[in-house]
Amino acid sequence: MSWHIFMRSLLFCILLVCLTPAWASQSVVVADFSAGVDKDGVPQGWQLKEKTGNADFAVVRDGLVTALRLRSQETSFALQRAVDVNPQLYPLISWKWKVTKLPEGGGLQKFQDR
Repeated sequence: MSWHIFMRSLLFCILLVCLTPAWASQSVVVADFSAGVDKDGVPQGWQLKEKTGNADFAVVRDGLVTALRLRSQETSFALQRAVDVNPQLYPLISWKWKVTKLPEGGGLQKFQDR
């Protein structure tokens, strides 16, 4: 996926979250990493699927939030788990993410200059 398409998709998702009606204020937490990890460091209830390279991840504290730290350099992996959520009752998804280091050339500057 190109960086431009990714940024447009991200902005669309942010717009959807901002326009969430009051009736959607009820939520289901899908990813709570505060339950701890198994012997391999995988969050409880999650599965690690490595495709290439070795996965680099950890459950960390970031202020008051328990978060999942992911790093990737020439690796391909997934942390996944099955969920059972009725999309009729919960039609929107939202998440928070934090970037501490962008890939070279990864940033909004080239899109903001247009």
